[in-house]
Amino acid sequence: METTVNLTVTTCFKRTKGGLAPWQVRRLGSYIDENLHSELSIGELASIARLSRSHFSRAFRDSFGKPPHQYIIRRRLHRAKGLLLSTGEPIVKIAAECGLADQAHLTKLFRKIVGESPAHWRRMRMDPVNWAR
Repeated sequence: METTVNLTVTTCFKRTKGGLAPWQVRRLGSYIDENLHSELSIGELASIARLSRSHFSRAFRDSFGKPPHQYIIRRRLHRAKGLLLSTGEPIVKIAAECGLADQAHLTKLFRKIVGESPAHWRRMRMDPVNWAR
């Protein structure tokens, strides 16, 4: 039996046999979003879900559709996008607030996943003059 659950972290997942329970998904989603600025370990997340590390990794992937590390990176980039649009903070500060090592780390991940640098992405969305280009 499959159940679809909408999360406040804007992720939708289908509960499959072996996945996380809805309370675990809610708790983990909230915890990850509240702690993106810090280092998040598999052991820490597994203890929140009350599972062993190995069972947690598989159940997390089954429920969220990505391994924990990839999910966390995508959430950090989602947060970075929000900060890029809503603040005038320097990219180096945004990288730190998102739990990334430095501006180069943010730029490398952003370019790999989004397809352009954070500065260019911000410029194209903030400056109406660039919209016609």
